[in-house]
Amino acid sequence: IEGPATAEVAPPRTKRDEQPHALLLDFGLAKLTEHEFSGEELQARKGRSVQALTQSGQMIGTPAYMAPEQARGSRDVDGRADVYGLGATLYHALTGRTPFEAATLAELLGLIDAQDPAPPSQANAEVDRDLETLVLKCLQKAPKDRYATADDLAEDLRRWLAGEALVARPVGPV
Repeated sequence: IEGPATAEVAPPRTKRDEQPHALLLDFGLAKLTEHEFSGEELQARKGRSVQALTQSGQMIGTPAYMAPEQARGSRDVDGRADVYGLGATLYHALTGRTPFEAATLAELLGLIDAQDPAPPSQANAEVDRDLETLVLKCLQKAPKDRYATADDLAEDLRRWLAGEALVARPVGPV
């Protein structure tokens, strides 16, 4: 065989690799604006509907994972809306359902804005109190009551995995 031999060396397996674990992938949102089309693409679209473009004020996202401020259509949305979405995803992973379920989109958005989700332990008794606290902190109605950043959430998840005390305080009835 001519040429250099090449081989990819796999990293050594760790104990964690041997245990079952989940992978969470975020495909993100595809948001097209007029500025993202090339001149040729815009020329081809002239005279045709431009429904593929994202319009100002248009709702973007998966409603069941939207933060209350997004559900209300507020323009005051920041990274804490993503923390809410991560919390909704964790909730779904722990319970097998989204935090809110409704027959119509309008009803769903109303629930997200007005009601607190049932604690995950009601749907899955195996969810421990600290993990439940962490998830419910992500799902707080007011952005100021959530983790400030995804890094803060990740740090509390690291603490939970290590059996350390969480930064999040238990969510009370008020």
